[in-house]
Amino acid sequence: MGRSMVSAVILAICCAMAQAYPVIIEIPESTEKCINFNIPEDDDAHMAFFAMATPIDENSDIDWTPKARKIEDYFVGAMDKLTAVRADDDRTMPTKFPDSTPQEISDLVDEFLADVGGNKDTDCRVSITNPETFDRLTKNLRYYELLVINHVRESARRHPGTDESSPLAGYTLCFQNDHEQEEIFVMMETVVVSEEKEDHSKAKTNKKVFKKEHLTPLAEELSESLEAAQTVLHEMKYMEKREARMRITSDSVNSRVQYLSYNSIAVLLGVTYIQVTYLKRYFRKKKLL
Repeated sequence: MGRSMVSAVILAICCAMAQAYPVIIEIPESTEKCINFNIPEDDDAHMAFFAMATPIDENSDIDWTPKARKIEDYFVGAMDKLTAVRADDDRTMPTKFPDSTPQEISDLVDEFLADVGGNKDTDCRVSITNPETFDRLTKNLRYYELLVINHVRESARRHPGTDESSPLAGYTLCFQNDHEQEEIFVMMETVVVSEEKEDHSKAKTNKKVFKKEHLTPLAEELSESLEAAQTVLHEMKYMEKREARMRITSDSVNSRVQYLSYNSIAVLLGVTYIQVTYLKRYFRKKKLL
């Protein structure tokens, strides 16, 4: 089984919600494709998936390619409207498209399903994994059926309601196509919702509890800086006291040295006077003077 890795980073900064143009991922037969995506700290995400058939089918009639393109164009617009509805109304992402599918598109979908025996199963599944806790959520994809996963962070937990920090490596989204002959096209849309929009809904279920792991790197650096500043102040006070003590000791030693020096000079002068007096008497006795 072949395996390929595609990396994508989904970020939302200083905004209530972020939405992007739907992404279409091609998943060849007997292949797994994975996407790495990040959810900002204390935020959550809603994801929508829509499985479509390959636009080119060698076993079908020659007219299927433009039909598949027409279906794809319609549902790309429908997916964009789906996120727009979510953006205008502060709810979870709807599990159905906001508009009814036109009859022409429905007929084309029915034509495809009839061509595959009426079976909507794609043999393709999507898995969302948290690499920090290894919690995994797996869902099966069906042809032309919308799959919506609201609150990805909560849905991917084994124990809902528990708090945890965002994994530094982000979440892993994998598509596994077990079909040996058909490739699958999956349209994906993600809406990242910030804490500002979700606070009121979370307050209904559990009280927000801030733990040590919720500190941002900036807050951690600030805490370390404060600790370092306290250490520096403590060292400065210690050095000040030590300097005062050394000054007293130095003054005491200097006074003692000064006293000893004066005594040494006095002794030297006394010895010199005694020697001179003795020599004068000696020379007089010898009548040398």
